[in-house]
Amino acid sequence: MKSLQWERTAVEGERALAVAGLAGMQHRSDDVALAATTDGLLVSRNGGKVWGRLPGEFGALPFMAVALSPLPGRGFLAFAGTRGGVSWSPNLHDWTSSRLPRDDVQVATIAPSPTFPIDGTILAATIGDGVLRSEDRGQTFAAWNLGLLDHEVLSVALSPRFSEDRTALAATATGVFRSTNGGRAWKETSLTDVVSPILSVAFPLQRGQSSAVAVDDHGGVHVSHDHGLTWQVVSTPLDGLSLNAVFLPSAETLMIAVAHEAGVHVSRDGGVTWEGWRAPASALCLAATRRGYRGGIVLLAGLVEGGIYQCEVPA
Repeated sequence: MKSLQWERTAVEGERALAVAGLAGMQHRSDDVALAATTDGLLVSRNGGKVWGRLPGEFGALPFMAVALSPLPGRGFLAFAGTRGGVSWSPNLHDWTSSRLPRDDVQVATIAPSPTFPIDGTILAATIGDGVLRSEDRGQTFAAWNLGLLDHEVLSVALSPRFSEDRTALAATATGVFRSTNGGRAWKETSLTDVVSPILSVAFPLQRGQSSAVAVDDHGGVHVSHDHGLTWQVVSTPLDGLSLNAVFLPSAETLMIAVAHEAGVHVSRDGGVTWEGWRAPASALCLAATRRGYRGGIVLLAGLVEGGIYQCEVPA
């Protein structure tokens, strides 16, 4: 089995932090990346090479999720999720709390629409409140759970062609649910009544793909080629591992990156072959940022008490 070459990035303070969420802006000249940790928000201005702590009281809260959505020009909106809800900022200095259906909402992941500057749509997966949906750029969220039989939602993903097909997926302890009306109503897929909880689900970043990938708590990697309607298990070297997150960066083929309790595995051919890395601690989250010097995709991995690592994967 091949081994990917990962290196630790520089994090201000070098304290042991649980990195629960990562976000970057791939294919943009902006080099901003965000990391959600149990002890505050970290920000990188050079594509994830060096990280500093976000100043202020807000930046010191425990965070579970982050997201970045590019705006026309060089602007962007940043989103951060805590146990108390969602906040957003246009500059990483001034943060506004979103209006939510109730207080004490526990946010697991945040997923802006690929055409966020136009439609202003963003979904949030919550533990106990199902899927929250916003159409006003995150200012207000409402619960949209019609047909969603499990409100313990661990991950949400939006189709790269969301503006056209309106497709979204929600990963829960009992399986994957699918929406074809922008996250307003949900239906079961073939990946339901599962033995192991589905911990994460993702669409590729590029528009030409109709695939999606979901991972579970016992080493199962499930691939769909019809926008999440039907699923098949692929063979991997990950049997028995808790697969914490899946990420599908842009590539000519279906590239799959999986963060798990022993490190990270990457497949560059849709799950046929895998390259692995044994991390010094459990890997919780993944993201991609700038293109590498050799033209590859730079992946970021956030670890439990192990910091943030990066690796350039040939596209």
